[in-house]
Amino acid sequence: MRCEEVSENLSFYIDGEIKGKMRKDISIHLKKCERCKKEASDLRLIKAETRSLSPIEPPDWIWFNIKNTLWRQRLFKRVFAIASAACLAIVIVGSLFFIRTSQKRAKTDIAFERLKTLDEAIEECRESLRVNPNARVRKTLYDMYKEQVKTINLIYSEGGEQ
Repeated sequence: MRCEEVSENLSFYIDGEIKGKMRKDISIHLKKCERCKKEASDLRLIKAETRSLSPIEPPDWIWFNIKNTLWRQRLFKRVFAIASAACLAIVIVGSLFFIRTSQKRAKTDIAFERLKTLDEAIEECRESLRVNPNARVRKTLYDMYKEQVKTINLIYSEGGEQ
């Protein structure tokens, strides 16, 4: 067994916490190695001296400080949790708002395109009516005007402005 391994386990060995083969290996090493034997002797002396010391009573204010620190840590965790939840809620609401306005914008963009197409078709129909006035062309023009009004109403109901 190497000195580093003995040194790492020496306190457990002296306290009787190591059993079996490892305890035997450390005992053999301590008989052969003067440096580790000295370290074991010093550690035994320190442990004996500390057992003879009387317990120290902490001052009263120390418990207040401990309670205060624990309370602040719990408070910080709660505030952090609430702030995180609030941020998440803001992100979700903002995303939903963005999606909704994007969808609305897409609807109004389509409606504006439809309106442009209708305007072009109405102009062609009016030209056709000037050249060849008949009931069928008038009916088509009337239907296009109705469709134009519906499209304009759709745009205003969706809040589109272009």
